[in-house]
Amino acid sequence: MARIRTLPKAAEEIKANDTNTVITYQRLRRWVLDGKIKRFDGGKCRLVDLDEVERMVSGAAYADR
Repeated sequence: MARIRTLPKAAEEIKANDTNTVITYQRLRRWVLDGKIKRFDGGKCRLVDLDEVERMVSGAAYADR
């Protein structure tokens, strides 16, 4: 099951898992706007799959290409 989150919740969960992370809400937003992370429209907010974000950060997304 995909872990779909709003951008602020995704950033919050990433920060909770790694307190020293450099991934912020602004960085996630930039990745979505640049098309690096697929987004889902949730009405007024953008939604992302947290698993996809973690794959991209770990480099697994680039290994699939």
